[in-house]
Amino acid sequence: MSDETSRREWVERVLGIRVSGPGTSSNAGPLLPIWLHAKEIVDSRIGALALQLRRFGDKDLDRIAEAGLAGLAEKGGAVGLMVALREADAATGGAARTKLSTEIVKFRQYLKSDKIVQLLDANPFGVPIGMGETLGKALSTIESSIA
Repeated sequence: MSDETSRREWVERVLGIRVSGPGTSSNAGPLLPIWLHAKEIVDSRIGALALQLRRFGDKDLDRIAEAGLAGLAEKGGAVGLMVALREADAATGGAARTKLSTEIVKFRQYLKSDKIVQLLDANPFGVPIGMGETLGKALSTIESSIA
């Protein structure tokens, strides 16, 4: 995220003033890369946690590391969110953005309510996942772009 974007977000969040100019919704770029970037960060952190689990040499933990953690980001409607992001990036009408808003609400609910998300974020292995925070920030950025 650029310093300019960080400053704009701070002004909007703290002062409640919508700033126009480069980087605001009228000039915003595609939305999908915002999500993909956040997802890549979370995926790499989950990969680091999987490495920690594999170090135990336990076949059950190995199985969890291999299969259980890899599919977590696909839960909670991530596929529907990705479809809605692609459609919103391709569309000029409001229907695609309305669909995207609905998918964002669904995914936020997943982040808040899913016990696995909370367990990952509070894992005892010293691996900061920050799934709720990282993906939540991306969703907020996307929401401000379509507002």
